[in-house]
Amino acid sequence: MMMKKHIPFLLLLLFFISTDLFSQVTLYTKYDSGTFLSHTDNSLSILKDKKLSRYSGYSIGARFDLFSLKFQAETGYFSAEGKGLLFVRTLNEDGQYIGVSQPDLFISSFPMEFFYIPYSNDWFLFGAGPSMVITNRKLQLAYNGNEKFLDKINSVGFGFAIFADLRLQPFNDLESLYFIIGVKYRKINSVSMTKDGRKYGDYKIDFSQRQFNLGFSWAL
Repeated sequence: MMMKKHIPFLLLLLFFISTDLFSQVTLYTKYDSGTFLSHTDNSLSILKDKKLSRYSGYSIGARFDLFSLKFQAETGYFSAEGKGLLFVRTLNEDGQYIGVSQPDLFISSFPMEFFYIPYSNDWFLFGAGPSMVITNRKLQLAYNGNEKFLDKINSVGFGFAIFADLRLQPFNDLESLYFIIGVKYRKINSVSMTKDGRKYGDYKIDFSQRQFNLGFSWAL
């Protein structure tokens, strides 16, 4: 699991090593915390009043100039969970009601984004661009004591993201170091669902998010 979390960072690093932009780049890392404004699973009747709400994670990226324009490439990881969800009425072999199952829902996502930055100065910048998110969704249900049922789905979604960052320079003797306080909005619609050739009907993992960021950047 830890190795999977570092895959986006390795891909981003390989990209910049393979180009001649590395000497012009500003690297940054952020802690991310946010809420789902909407999520497909929140609209499922089997989840009743339980909602996917908060998530947390991290993002890393690089800002650079290309053809006199400013761009930013970013990737990262975030996860959310909902425990004790009201799921389905449990029936025995004769179709008689015997109880309610309450599974746990776990979601982990790996966003990859590319931003155009139309405006920036020494303390503020904002940008927008396309976003791709790979999502792993796992529903886990305990039964018969220690037995567990796992239902896993993988999704690839596309959409867009918008961000705005404030940059603070607290140390006069470290002019290249900035602290970052920022916000982001992301909207994603899934285009691919995979799991052993299974059919999903109209189900998709679609969501929108608002996110708060806290981190630092270093200009090389």
